[in-house]
Amino acid sequence: MDAWNAWKQFLDPKILRNRLIAGALFITAFEMLKDSIVDRIRDFFCFGFDENGDLISDDYRAKVLSLHKKPLEASLLWLENMGAIDASDIKKYRTLTDARNNLAHEMLAVISGQKEIDLQVLFEDLLALLRKIDVWWVVNLDLATDPDMADKEIDEKDITPGSMMIFQMLMDVALGDEEQAEAYINEMMKRSQQETGR
Repeated sequence: MDAWNAWKQFLDPKILRNRLIAGALFITAFEMLKDSIVDRIRDFFCFGFDENGDLISDDYRAKVLSLHKKPLEASLLWLENMGAIDASDIKKYRTLTDARNNLAHEMLAVISGQKEIDLQVLFEDLLALLRKIDVWWVVNLDLATDPDMADKEIDEKDITPGSMMIFQMLMDVALGDEEQAEAYINEMMKRSQQETGR
C-alpha cells in the first residue's frame, strides 16, 4: 500500500476504529484461549487454598508439568493426551500465537494498514479451538459428573460454553450494538434484583 493510501486509511475514523476493535477483540479472545488451555487444567488439579494461595495436587506436577518444562506446552500435550485436541490443533495454536504476537508488537503497522493480518480467518480458527476445548471440558467433566445427565444423549453442537457467551457479549458491545448491550444490562439488573430479593 502506498504512503498516501496508508495515511488516508489511518485518518479515517471508521477504518481506524474497526481495526483497533478487531485487534483488541483478537488479543482478548487469544488470552481467553490461553487461559482455557493453562488455567483450566491447573484449576482442575486445585483442591482448595490457604494463606499461601492455591493448593495444587501433586498429580498436576506428575501428570501435566512433567510433559514439558513450559506449563503452556505441557498443558497442550496434556489436552492432546486426553483427546481434547490433536496435533493439527496444536499447530493452529502456534499460528494463532504468532498472529497475536505480531498484532501486539506491531499494532501501529496493522491499524495503519502497513501490515496486513487476515483476522477474519484467524478469528474463526481461534474461536473454533476455544469452543472445542471448552466443550470437551463440559462433556468430560461437567456433564460426566452430573447424575441428572447420566442417561441423556448429548449433542456437542448444542453446547454453548460460557467462554463463547462472554465473547459474544464482548463483540456485541464493542461493535456498538446498543440495543443488545442494553438487553445485557437489563438482564444483569433483573438477575441482581432476584438474587437480593428486591
